[in-house]
Amino acid sequence: SGDVLFFEGHLKERQLNQNNETDPEARDINLDALSFLKKIKPDVGRNILALEAQEHYVKVYTDRGDDLVLYRMGDAVQELSQVQAGLRVHRSYWVAERAVTEILPAKNTYRLKLSNGLEVPVSNSYKKVVEQYLVLTPNMSVKI
Repeated sequence: SGDVLFFEGHLKERQLNQNNETDPEARDINLDALSFLKKIKPDVGRNILALEAQEHYVKVYTDRGDDLVLYRMGDAVQELSQVQAGLRVHRSYWVAERAVTEILPAKNTYRLKLSNGLEVPVSNSYKKVVEQYLVLTPNMSVKI
């Protein structure tokens, strides 16, 4: 489930940060072995901030732009959980934890503002994931 992927990724990221390893390129995992990452255009880079499901495609947002990749959203999220902590916040959205800069209120739920300016909706069914993230990240900016 989304909660499990979030917490597994979150714990991995916390553990890596304790070892001063924050760059995905610096980790022991062979990034080239991950099928999803191989499909992203090289000029867009691998610093993934968010994913958005669009029918049979996944729109990949990075710090250098975006790309549309023919891939299943669930498979992409599963692969990324091996290399970075993230939150599944909507059936159609996944965000990298480190990309979230603000949490904004939105009709009984939230919107997440990312480092690239993108605002991602949080669905009611994933609202608890964001609230758990807030508990673990007390310095997060939350607008009420």
